[in-house]
Amino acid sequence: MRRFAHLFLLLAAALLPTFFSVQAPADSLSVTPIPVKLGKNSPTDAITLRNNGQMPVVIQVDLQSWTQREGEDIYEPSRDLLVNPPIFTLPPGQSQIVRLGLHRPVDPQRELAYRLYLQEVPPPPQPGFTGLQIALRLGIPVFAAPAAPYNKALKWHAVRTRGGDVRVALDNVGNAHVHVFEIKLSQPADSERILYTHQAHAYVLAGQFHSWTLQPKSGPWTGSRVQISALTDRGVVNAELPLERE
Repeated sequence: MRRFAHLFLLLAAALLPTFFSVQAPADSLSVTPIPVKLGKNSPTDAITLRNNGQMPVVIQVDLQSWTQREGEDIYEPSRDLLVNPPIFTLPPGQSQIVRLGLHRPVDPQRELAYRLYLQEVPPPPQPGFTGLQIALRLGIPVFAAPAAPYNKALKWHAVRTRGGDVRVALDNVGNAHVHVFEIKLSQPADSERILYTHQAHAYVLAGQFHSWTLQPKSGPWTGSRVQISALTDRGVVNAELPLERE
């Protein structure tokens, strides 16, 4: 579903989930749809930006390829997509359509991932201004489906640390991303009694992994198995795992 994006300020970054659009309170800029999904049979798409504020904003568009290594995001400049217009002024109360198109063949086996950054170009400061100007930056996920059918296989692992916490790792062995919003832990014998809930909010790209260290509120984990229930963009994923020792 198209419902999430990352909201970045120039000096700090924060991940803000939302349905159908992302909105920046400071500048009242909304974007739909999110994420953008392209493919062999749908090589073009478009997003709509609306300025709900009272001042015009100048927006510059920048495309970055998106990969991951050892759980960390890696961004590099890319020309894999055509973007029109690349820079524009958005008057207050008006909308702007930004069109995207694949400028390369889709990958035969694996989904491709990008971030489309919408960077506000701040106006020159007024004479005598001595404050700090903060420019809005939105990072919109863009995914290009592979030529091969989607394989959405996931593998979970769980380890009990020496301190009694539980480290949960997700290995995305499929060929498409998964967006994890929330992870819940429970004992397999009593899956209705949730011992820990973690707001994950992490993308795991195809062929990559991500881990979370969870601290159950009831104290050190006991037992040799754990029940995981994860809320994702694919729905709820459940898995019962052996709890390995660190």
